[in-house]
Amino acid sequence: MSKDTLKEPCRCHRLSIDQLDAITHAHLDLCSIKEHFEGEDQFVGVGAGELAAWCQGSIEVLEKEFSFLLERIK
Repeated sequence: MSKDTLKEPCRCHRLSIDQLDAITHAHLDLCSIKEHFEGEDQFVGVGAGELAAWCQGSIEVLEKEFSFLLERIK
């Protein structure tokens, strides 16, 4: 996928480029946090399990509502 394609506003959701970037960055941040929870140096502080579950839930909602996110991370 070209960089120009990534910068096109998402017509299916009528999002501005700034909104598209915000959703994409939030998704990538959540995926990174989830990887941290699942990595060798797992975060095991108070509430870690709940935070991991919330991240996963948020990732699933974003991917369901904005399927283009799955195409962008491939």
